[in-house]
Amino acid sequence: MKYTPEDLLRDPSFQQWILDDDPQAALQWERWLTAHPEQRAVVEAAALLLRGPQFKKPAFDARKTDADWRRLQAQLQANAPQMRPLRRTSHRWAYRVAAAMVVLLTAVGAVWWIDYTSYERLATAFGERQEVVLPDGSRVVLNANSRLRYTKDWQQATAREVWLDGEAFFKVAKQPTPAGGIKFVVHTDDLDVEVLGTEFNVQKRARLTEVTLEEGRIRLELHAPEAEQEVVLQPGDQVAYHPDTRQLERRQLKAPEHISAWQQGQLVLDQKTLGEVAMTLEDHFGKQVVFADQSLSQVRLSGRYPLDDLDRLLEALSVSAQMDIAHDNQRIVFRPMHP
Repeated sequence: MKYTPEDLLRDPSFQQWILDDDPQAALQWERWLTAHPEQRAVVEAAALLLRGPQFKKPAFDARKTDADWRRLQAQLQANAPQMRPLRRTSHRWAYRVAAAMVVLLTAVGAVWWIDYTSYERLATAFGERQEVVLPDGSRVVLNANSRLRYTKDWQQATAREVWLDGEAFFKVAKQPTPAGGIKFVVHTDDLDVEVLGTEFNVQKRARLTEVTLEEGRIRLELHAPEAEQEVVLQPGDQVAYHPDTRQLERRQLKAPEHISAWQQGQLVLDQKTLGEVAMTLEDHFGKQVVFADQSLSQVRLSGRYPLDDLDRLLEALSVSAQMDIAHDNQRIVFRPMHP
């Protein structure tokens, strides 16, 4: 999802990064900027607005000011006969330019304010979940380190649209009409998910966009011109799109509900590598994962693990994988277990 400065100004983790120098928030946003370099100008503009202008108060020297004033008066008196009555016209032109700028800035500010106040914005921090009921009665559970935006007023008989960056589970309420159901659309940077009434999980991260359907039927529209433009999913289908390679993968899952088990604070693994688990840890907790030996990242695990408590999660992973796992404020390190 492409951000505007207004989106960033309302994001709690962005505020923590800019105003509080929070290390976890800094790690999150620096990684995001690495994946989205085209948004750097937007981030810098939002940071400038958030910090506000900072002025350095000039030193005041009364004697120097008096001397400068006397010199200015002498120069004006010496040059008075040569002055032409053009300066007044110049001033009128300057006033007109200033007035035009005021009108322009007022109009831009009014457009920005109308757009800014017409959206509801939700954001979760690392390790946090949040549930919201949309204007149509649809339920959304927002996973950690995620952002959701939608218009405040959904008019009847018009498309219901939300914009997502991160991960969320949707339980969409059906809205039948004589002409058919009103569609519900989830927008991400890589694809759009269009549904009428169903339950599905969408994960949009820098390295992957993944859609898993639990119930109903949905249609995906990919933004990449060379990719398959339209994909229809049936219950149990999962589609993964990799923006770096622009490859689309499709698979059938035996238990698609395992993907959204994070709603209950659980991480369910089915022969997942620790390398894949590492991406989940980074996205969910905002810490960099390091393998002392890269071969450790290929170890596969299955089972249910507690997701809401990092210490308990790492302890359980350590027992299952037979590894030493340590963490500090910024990193999680996997090492071979010493006898």
